[in-house]
Parts: sequence; structure tokens; C-alpha cells
Amino acid sequence: MNDLSASLNHSKPKLFVSGIDDELFSWLHNRLNGAHIQRIHEANLELSPAQPLATKNAHSTVILFGPDTLSHPDEASNFLATVPGASNYWILPHDVSPDAAQSCVHKFHADQLFLEPLDREALAQRLATRLNLEFVPSEEPGILKQQQIASSVARLWEKFRPTNHERMQILMAAAEALKQGKLDSDLRQQAAHEAHKMAGAAGSFGFAEASNLAHSMERILLEFKKLGSVEVDEYCAAAEKLKYELGRPPRALALHLASQHLPSLLIVQGAGRSEQRLLLAAAGRGLETALAINSKETRNVLSRRNFDVVLFDPTCGPRQEVRTLMAEFASRDLPVLIYTGDGEFEDRTLAVRLGARGFLQRSQPIPEVLDSVLDFLEHSQKVSYQILCVDDDASIIAALDQALTPHQIQVTGITDPLEFWAKMQTTAPDLVILDLILPHISGIELCKLMRHDSRWREVPVLFLTIQSDSATVERIFKAGADDFVHKPFTGPELLARVQNRLERTRLQREMAERDPLTGLGNRRQYGQLMGHFLHLAERRSQPLSLVVLDLDGFKLINDAHGHAVGDEVLRRLGEVLLRFFRSEDMVARWGGDEFVVGMYGMLGQDSEQRIHSLAEVVEAERFIGPDGQRLPVAFSYGIAQYPDDGLTAHELYLAADRKLYLHKAARKGTSQPA
Repeated sequence: MNDLSASLNHSKPKLFVSGIDDELFSWLHNRLNGAHIQRIHEANLELSPAQPLATKNAHSTVILFGPDTLSHPDEASNFLATVPGASNYWILPHDVSPDAAQSCVHKFHADQLFLEPLDREALAQRLATRLNLEFVPSEEPGILKQQQIASSVARLWEKFRPTNHERMQILMAAAEALKQGKLDSDLRQQAAHEAHKMAGAAGSFGFAEASNLAHSMERILLEFKKLGSVEVDEYCAAAEKLKYELGRPPRALALHLASQHLPSLLIVQGAGRSEQRLLLAAAGRGLETALAINSKETRNVLSRRNFDVVLFDPTCGPRQEVRTLMAEFASRDLPVLIYTGDGEFEDRTLAVRLGARGFLQRSQPIPEVLDSVLDFLEHSQKVSYQILCVDDDASIIAALDQALTPHQIQVTGITDPLEFWAKMQTTAPDLVILDLILPHISGIELCKLMRHDSRWREVPVLFLTIQSDSATVERIFKAGADDFVHKPFTGPELLARVQNRLERTRLQREMAERDPLTGLGNRRQYGQLMGHFLHLAERRSQPLSLVVLDLDGFKLINDAHGHAVGDEVLRRLGEVLLRFFRSEDMVARWGGDEFVVGMYGMLGQDSEQRIHSLAEVVEAERFIGPDGQRLPVAFSYGIAQYPDDGLTAHELYLAADRKLYLHKAARKGTSQPA
């Protein structure tokens, strides 16, 4: 037996590499502890002759080809023939042609392609998963976080213990029937189905060995028409071992679940005030809180951690100190809600100019104060996405939910694919995740149906599948899928794939909802965001203001200097508006030289103060014409407030537009609209 044959029969999982440099080879040695790693070529890529080599564990053997191997395809093909059943991964140059990439999949049946520049952690993680090695991220979470993750995964696994127990009973019943020679076709088919589901679920909860055992049991039931004594013994032994493996605790790091982020609140108050009831109530509502009684304590607290919002008492110090603190909050992009007693802080204009996002009174009941804080946090959260997952295994849906929810991704799951169209209507998902094998109708067919429906044609589709052979992958992509993830999945890989697709969707949506000249939202975005604002305002009994802005004398600029100069004025004004208003405000170009701004949580009088400050900023901005002369840029405005001036986005716009023309007429010194 030659050295290569000996290495193939080594008990460790095996990784053979070709065409990678020494540095990457050494790095893989360090990251994949527990694997037998060996080069399969010398400088001239003289690979072993094409004669099958005996190996008992082809399923735990991977061949990794580097980019240089593309220039020696015949040698690669010859070596692959020596290790039938082994997986092969390819690292390709970043400028590889689509034909060459497809050739790797079709000619060599490549399981996975990686492009340079290489994401080494992603490569190591995929290899570790395939080789059944425990993969620990390069930055290990702290002990407390590991304990939280372990506890979370254990609870989730415990929730689905009855389901897995039922599956195990069916698999054991098949084993008993096999021993007695009485396995009928119905039980055989049912056992194969349950083994398939068990392989995916167990692997996703960290039971790598259990997943392999279930997969081998499924293979025995499906691939052999007639089961001989060897296959029967192998199935029964795997069933007994599987039962033992499932009795062990789950490995929490398999999912790499992110710990839940609790919203955080910093309370800054004057000395002598007691906020214990507020602190206790905030903790009871799921807020992490900290308290500071002066500017020095505030800076000390902020030096140690970040917060989502500040509840700020402006009587905590002298006026200049308050201004300085507010400026520091603004420099950190830290939102501030003013929290003061009636008559204690009269200069609301100052607070607005310094960036306050809202005003709360100490006379309000504490539950109302916290409602307002939580409402603000809900409104100012990052964009959340909606995902619809179809998998007849509820534990897979639960694992997806726990892996994605901490990242502002909401998962709606259904186990019956016949409910698919109804759920598509009610959720309008940003992405759909489909299991390949489903009862009644396959994931492939669901994907095809989506691609033939104009409403869902552009929604990205990601498949979860145990099968990743080239024929299955080709079927998935031919049906119109965008990507697939192999079961059992790991949290980081799944999250990266999902976020990648969602980011593309977001960019496409922005192109449809953005004004290309100014970068602001357009009328479509106005309708969507104002609808959301109105829903929150009604539910929380909060104010909402809409401002309509219109440039004065803009036609004269176009007539005197041309439309190119007019466009530049609009573009620059768009930049000013984006800088000036809060990140959670809705700022859009309505059309021509007209703009709209929606400010949730702002009374009309507070919004007017903001617009006065904006006028000062616009006046200070230098708009220069082609002749070097400064262009006079100013605007008129109208403000409408919910619910006084309207209950819908359209009614508020009409009310603000009427006030705009009254304002414009007043500026011209006439009594009629201009």
C-alpha cells in the first residue's frame, strides 16, 4: 500500500490539498485541528495515477483544489477518480469566467466554489462542517455568552424532544422489522423520510455524528432495493448509535446564535431627584438602564458602553454645560429625549436646535414615559426584514428563527406547503426559504410557481437541502432559486447567505424608492413610511408632523443659468436635508423643487422650530453659479399635524400644501396664493 493509500485509511477525517500556497496550507493545519491534511502534488502537479484507492470513510474526505489547478484539469480529474465519493472544493481566481466555474460543477461535480480574495473563516467553517470537526470562530465568545447560547439551544432542543422521540420510534420500528425480515414498503418509506428529517435537524443543533448516522440510514433505505444481512446489520447498528447520540446535550456552538440585544437607556438627571421607580419599571420592561446625575458621571458611563437612547433632564447643570452635553450626544449620534417638569425648561427651541428627538414630562405616569421610550426605540430600529420559511420540520424553523431574529430578521414559518400562497399574501416576505423535500408539493415546484407569478417573481429564494450533488444543485437553480444552504446549516453561514440576498433586495428597492438626482426618497417611499408613521401615531397617541418645502424663485435659476445648474442646486439641497434631519425622519423629493419631511413624535410647533433652523443652514450654504456668483436659495413651507389637519398621508399633504402657498403668498406681500 502506498503512502496515499495509507493516508486514506487513516482514522482521522482527511483533507487533500492541491494548488495552494504554503501559508494557507499552514493556516488550515492550525484551524482544522483533528484533521489529517496532506498535499497531493509536487511542483509539477504530478497527481497520483487514476486507480481507485480503498477508503472506508469517503464521506469524511475532502479534496481542496487551489486556483492553479484550473490549468491542469486532467490531473485533477485523474486524482478525483482515485477517491470515489469524496467531496471536492475549489478556490477560483476572482476573474474566473462563468464557463470555467460551471465546468468545475459539471465536470468535477464540485461541492463548493470559493472566489479570491478568499474568506478563510468561511472556507474553514465549511471544511469543518463537512469533516465533522468542531468549528470555533477565531474570536471565541466570552464564557457568559457561551453559557447563554448553550442554555438557549438546549431549551430549543428540549422543545422538540417529543418530535424527535417519535422519529426515533419509527426508525427503531424499521430496525426491528428488518431483523425479522418483515419491513414493508410503507414503513420503509416512512423511515427513510424520518431519517432525512433527522439528519437535517440533528446537524443544525450540533449533533454532527447523529446527522451522519441518520443520513447513512436514509441512504441504506433508498439505495438498496434488496437489503442483505450486511445492510441490515449496518442500519440496526446505526439506529442504536443514533439513539445514544440523541441522548447527549446539544453542542451550542453549532448554531453560533447571537445573544439577544436588550435595548439600553441612559437616564441623566439632576442631583437630588429619585428615579428608582423609573429604573425598576424600565428593567421590568426589558430595558438595560444606567443612571448619571451630572456631566462628569455621564461621560464616565459613556466611556464604558454605548446606549440606544438618553432620557435627559436639562436641569442637571448650568445652561452651558447642558449645551455641551447635548453636543456630545449629537457627536455620538446618540438620540436624546428631554425629560423635565412643567415650566422647568422653557427653551424648547434650544433643545430642538441641539438635536432633541422628543419631550416627556415628569408629570406623566411612568408607564406612559416608558411607552414613549419603547415606541421611539421601535421606530428608530434598523430596517427589519420579513422571511417566509417552508419546512415540514418545525425544529428547523425554530432554529432559523433563533439564528436570524437577533439580526432584525423576522421569520414566519409554515410546515404545510399548501399554506404557502396564503402566507405569501399576508407576510409579503423579503426572502423565501424552502426545504427541497416537502409533502404534497416539492420546494422546486413552489419556486417555479413563484417565478411564474408577477407579484413574487423578484423575491429571492434560498433552499435548505441535505442533497448538494451537482444534479440537485442544477435543478434548484433552473427552478429560479438564488442560493442554497446545505443541511445541517451553521448560524454564520446561514446568516451571511441570508443577509447577502436581503442586501441585494434592499438595493433594488432603494433604486425603486429613491430620487436619482438628490438621493432622497420619492413619492412611493413617502406613501410607505408615512403609512407606518400614522400607524404608530394612532397606536401610541403620539404627534406627527408633515412639512412641505418649495424653493422660492427656482424657475429663475433654471432660466438664467440652465437646467444643469438647477439640478446641481437640487442635488446640494438634498445633501443638506439628509445632514440636517434625524435619521428616523422621512425626507423625500415630491417632484420638481418641492420636498416633504415627515417627523414622527414632533408637534407642529416643534417642527416649525426645526424648519427655522433649517432656513439658517440653507442660507449659510454657498450655492455658486457658473459665473462665480452666489445663487439666492431660499424656501417657503407649510406644516400639517396629525390628527388636527388630517388622518391620512394624502390629507396631511394637502393641508401642508395649502399652508405652503399661504406662506409663499405672505412672503411675496400678497393675499393670493402664488
